[in-house]
Amino acid sequence: MINAEDFRNNSHIGMIAAVKFMVISEFNAYKTSVAQLIRQILSPVLYFIFLAQGLGALISKISFLGNDVDYKTYVFFGIFAYILINFFSESIYRTTVDKRYGLLAFKLQSGIKPLYYVIGGGIFSAFSMLCQTLILFMVAVFFGIKVHITLYVMAVLFAIVSLYFWRSLGVLIAIGIKDYRTRDLIMTFGVLPLSFAAPVFYSLDHSPLLIKLVASVNPLTYQIQAIRSIAFGKYSIFNIGISLMITIVTILITNVIINKLNISLTER
Repeated sequence: MINAEDFRNNSHIGMIAAVKFMVISEFNAYKTSVAQLIRQILSPVLYFIFLAQGLGALISKISFLGNDVDYKTYVFFGIFAYILINFFSESIYRTTVDKRYGLLAFKLQSGIKPLYYVIGGGIFSAFSMLCQTLILFMVAVFFGIKVHITLYVMAVLFAIVSLYFWRSLGVLIAIGIKDYRTRDLIMTFGVLPLSFAAPVFYSLDHSPLLIKLVASVNPLTYQIQAIRSIAFGKYSIFNIGISLMITIVTILITNVIINKLNISLTER
């Protein structure tokens, strides 16, 4: 059994080296699952083509923060929710594998501090998100969606910041998972409700009270509303502030818990 605090406190590996190690590790993991990478890229595009375009033919405008906006554009940015939640699932999956086969302990013992594990493990995901949002942007423009490029870039950058909330939460949940069955249950009954409860296709402005209550406890709600507010140039300080706060708090909590965790290299 490894004394977690001892080797982490005595580690001398630098941040750049640790993050580089994590990026290479994640890249190698992705290389073994090309189909998964293709799915991550194509899924948002298919959501937009078949759902946004289909519903957009029936609904022209929707209320957002008291203003009427184009429905297709509204849903276009709502699809970012599915991108974020997919990375949440990926974070749980990757960390569970790392923990179960001793890779998490090996990385930490090698001098990768918990904060570097979280940040470095999310960089390749951030790059993947950039690719997804770029392709999604080109498809949206092809279908006639008008997007302000500067605001879109700002929205994507904010989405990457939000990604680290889900990265941290995924790590936090995964370190408490004992087997793959528990992981699958969490991903089935936790991930799907989060994505469906977020205001991706509907507006909170005129939703029933119950829907508003459910959405209010969903972190994805604040993140998507913040992303939309940036993209539409409305800048909801409330949603942006909540999103940033929960991201910072979750990263700090994950860092503290992993620091206190004793992990075996031979865990099964």
